[in-house]
Amino acid sequence: MQQMTNSGSYYLLLLSLLSAPVYRETLLRLEYSSAQAIFEDVRPEHRDCVAHIKKIYGADVFKAADKIVNRCAKIGVDIIPMTSSQYPLLLSRITDPPLVLYRQGEFCAKPAIAIVGSRNSNNKSEDVTARLCCGIAGYNHALVSGIARGIDRSVHVAALQYHAPTIAVTACGLDKYYPGENRDLFKKIKETPQCSLISEHPPGIGVMKWTFVRRNRIISGLCKATVVVQAGINSGALITARCAIEQNRDLFVTPCYPYDSSYYGSLNLINQGAIALMSHEQIFSISGDTISNIEESQLSPENKPAERILQSNLNFDTVIGKKNDITADLLLNIDMNKLSRDGKSLAQFICDGVSDCDELVRLTGISSARVSEILLEFELENYIKRTANRIMPLTGK
Repeated sequence: MQQMTNSGSYYLLLLSLLSAPVYRETLLRLEYSSAQAIFEDVRPEHRDCVAHIKKIYGADVFKAADKIVNRCAKIGVDIIPMTSSQYPLLLSRITDPPLVLYRQGEFCAKPAIAIVGSRNSNNKSEDVTARLCCGIAGYNHALVSGIARGIDRSVHVAALQYHAPTIAVTACGLDKYYPGENRDLFKKIKETPQCSLISEHPPGIGVMKWTFVRRNRIISGLCKATVVVQAGINSGALITARCAIEQNRDLFVTPCYPYDSSYYGSLNLINQGAIALMSHEQIFSISGDTISNIEESQLSPENKPAERILQSNLNFDTVIGKKNDITADLLLNIDMNKLSRDGKSLAQFICDGVSDCDELVRLTGISSARVSEILLEFELENYIKRTANRIMPLTGK
């Protein structure tokens, strides 16, 4: 737990709990005035906590701050004020950075690339995402996304597979798990070295429509470039794309299908001037590469990605594996002797064709939390791929 080590940090925490006008005033004055001086200039009648904070912690800003500090200490959440050396440099340079970040996991100082897209992603876009992540990891960069369903989940899972740092930016306090089916991923990220969960909201704050919108500026703000993989016309990924443009960061969009409405948002971005992305190398040729390529020793056999995602070009028509007899192939790819009893039970049912997570819980009698934990391990080993609540076995590990 990173404590409030000085009065400046503590007063930034206080200011972060107040109204939007106070927040804007703080950003305007922070370069030439201390956080304490800014707070002391706030009129007493304006020192009540903002509504969503008040609902959880009460109106008194001092009591609320003390409760937040104590709660963060109990659950292992670091409080990172803007003045901290661990506050991300690129994020501090946007026009509306959070005054305080809450973090679970390890600090990562590596440069980062954001990848975002549809919650209702398809197999092709998820495979493209995995291949992009593999290439970006090879440049020793972190991968950032919003730990939502679909593309976001694919980003974080691929980062874990390829031993790349990943930062998951949540739209709620770090004691909340949203969406619930990603609970296993939340746990894995915060336990993995150089990976972290980040939020601008203190523990106890749940998701609201506006928290998703505000979250997106942090995703792009952490990164020197943002990639949109698949976005419909109303996709939240378009908000992240707009934020990247407003923050003067590079914006890339993967090629897409002109007659598929789930890509219409992506097509619009390309029509408006976003860079059509043909390979991960293009990101670094345009955005710069200050870190050397991956060393051959890092691609040892146990770390090599599946062959189906090793190609460097984003050719949508080559990324889907065989559709026949995949459960039999899955059984051949799993070393059953290495699995726990629960793992063997789940693997056998998956090999028998069960593809629904809830059905696995019912058939095996294993708790849903344990099932999610084991399925994540299968996913990281490239045995399966999960889309929402469905499981698809993979071939050719």
